Amino acid sequence: MEATRRGRADADRGDSNDGNPERQQRPVVAELVQGSLLVPLYMSFSGQTPGGVDRQSTAATTTMTTTATTLTPQRPAGMTRVCCISDTHLVHDQICIPEGIDVLVHSGDVMTESLLRHVNQDTGLAVDLGVTLFEQFAQWFCAQPGTCKVLIAGNHDGVLEAMGTAAIRQVFARIPGGDRVVYLDHQTATIGKLKVFGSPYENWSSHNNAFDNRRYDKHFTGVVEQGTHIFVTHYPPILPPDRSSRDVKEDRRLVRVVLASGAQLSVSGHCHWARGVRFSPSNRAVPFVVASNCGSTWTRHSDQIGKRLDKAWDKKRGGYNVDYVPIVVDLQV
Repeated sequence: MEATRRGRADADRGDSNDGNPERQQRPVVAELVQGSLLVPLYMSFSGQTPGGVDRQSTAATTTMTTTATTLTPQRPAGMTRVCCISDTHLVHDQICIPEGIDVLVHSGDVMTESLLRHVNQDTGLAVDLGVTLFEQFAQWFCAQPGTCKVLIAGNHDGVLEAMGTAAIRQVFARIPGGDRVVYLDHQTATIGKLKVFGSPYENWSSHNNAFDNRRYDKHFTGVVEQGTHIFVTHYPPILPPDRSSRDVKEDRRLVRVVLASGAQLSVSGHCHWARGVRFSPSNRAVPFVVASNCGSTWTRHSDQIGKRLDKAWDKKRGGYNVDYVPIVVDLQV
């Protein structure tokens, strides 16, 4: 079962098709999972955010600053608001993270084909530019709203694979707010009341194969703890149906692990084209979010828009544009 997406084109323009003049003047900064629907989250804007940080609208061609204070609909009392992002590919400055969230989850692909661009093929070490680019992402991530943040890597993140978990955590430790970031590498962390499992590993099928599980042989069964609230992987446990079936396509291995752990939410990315929310036919209470922010089209220089950290390499080899806003889920923890 797939969540019905309402007003996608209107959301991209930053208005609504419901005829409400007040809402039409406010940008849509995220989409909220409500049952089987994705509904817009609106934000007021008039000036700069606290601390003077300019944020961009979801339309990469339009720049605005926001007060980032009012979200509609607001979080219900007693709920934990989780904001899901993924596949930001060094164009994360184009994404506006809404205020008022409790947890920010990034499910991988911070970089773009960094095994080719920013890892020395002879030594397997990350080159200085690759590390610098990751550090710039880390500074952005630490500055975003949320009382805690969770990050895993993805198949494009060869720089993170080369750096290793200890060095990645050291990067965050040097940045103000980095103590609120949890980097997970096939691990579980308890964050307040939340128990979160995160893993980047999968068998990848392209030259972007960082954290390829054929090299590591990581297993999920028996590793994911009972009572886990959020299950984060780069590869999606559930994908849209293909032409041969009306049912969603499940990775039964991962879906079984998610449901057996009691998780209330699965967050993933990787398949940009599958961005959205789906449910297993065997349990329609657990949303499986594919949170990719970049679109599927690999763009050459003339079609690349917005601020790009890896501008020179994007111009040379290509890159992605941001097409989607974050997805927000309210959990009862």
